[in-house]
Amino acid sequence: MFFHFYLKINLFYNETSKRVFGDDINPDIKEVLKARQELAGNFKPNESILKYSQNFNPQPSLNYLLNLFLLLFLQLSFGQKTIPDVIEQFNKNSVPYITVDELKVANDVTLLDAREPEEFKVSHLENAIYVGYKKFNAEKFLISFPNKNTPLVVYCSLGVRSENIGEKLIKLGYTNVRNLYGGIFEWKNKDNPVVNENDEKTEEVHAFSKMWGKYLLKGTKIYNKNKK
Repeated sequence: MFFHFYLKINLFYNETSKRVFGDDINPDIKEVLKARQELAGNFKPNESILKYSQNFNPQPSLNYLLNLFLLLFLQLSFGQKTIPDVIEQFNKNSVPYITVDELKVANDVTLLDAREPEEFKVSHLENAIYVGYKKFNAEKFLISFPNKNTPLVVYCSLGVRSENIGEKLIKLGYTNVRNLYGGIFEWKNKDNPVVNENDEKTEEVHAFSKMWGKYLLKGTKIYNKNKK
């Protein structure tokens, strides 16, 4: 009976993991969850085990307990209701933050967009320079920005991916790197303008997915990867 319950838990965990590891999640958060999955192992019972599970009654194993912990972690992680909840859950606070209000009055800062190309094309902060996330090129960046004292502000959708890029910039020797708290979502939520690929003001913002789009409270949400 206990083993049968254990199998149900594992099956539920595996199905939850499939949803989590799909395209519906930011790549840096995917890496965090994948590491935790690898720690616990990925148990996949076959049909013969399921057939005879009711006749087997072992004691709880470490793998079982870890999987229970991971289920709780997933529920807590993706049940967040506010942007601060997400940042507290996934960020390490390794890069100093700058708030939306602080950025509005900041002078001589270089804005860096650490999202994907399709997100940047839909809209971005005015005068932002696209540096990307998956294909961030450190060598190219060093050539483009030789002054390592340049004030840099990195942003993404919420501030999670941009923290990772900010860490890379700090390791490259840049001394004035800050992460926009809440990213472009928080920027738009506070009624600030964004521009499209033609530098025209727009209400559209790439919301990444419906799961993450719930944190974008204003503007027009765009979910498709290739904007028509």
